Amino acid sequence: MSWDARLECSHGHVASDQNYTHNVNRMIRATGVFPGWWDELDGMTGEQAGLKLRKCCVMLATGDYDHLEPDNGWGSRKTLALVLMEMAQASQEHPDHRWKVSG
Repeated sequence: MSWDARLECSHGHVASDQNYTHNVNRMIRATGVFPGWWDELDGMTGEQAGLKLRKCCVMLATGDYDHLEPDNGWGSRKTLALVLMEMAQASQEHPDHRWKVSG
């Protein structure tokens, strides 16, 4: 199963639309940046989420999280970091938009 995260303005403009597997959620939680990852991101503005997403990316890139990679091979630390970095960039570019999550 996968999650979807969309960064939208109040008029429905979508600045970012990301999709990734839930198999990696434990890596995100393990960084300590987003303890409530999914529930926490939902409704955050780009401004609120941007720095947290960027910090999570840095921690995934520099920390030892490989042992948390899914056994089934669906998702990885490296590709997760790329998705989160795209989300962080969109957040920075659209600080007033809000994240909506599903999945």
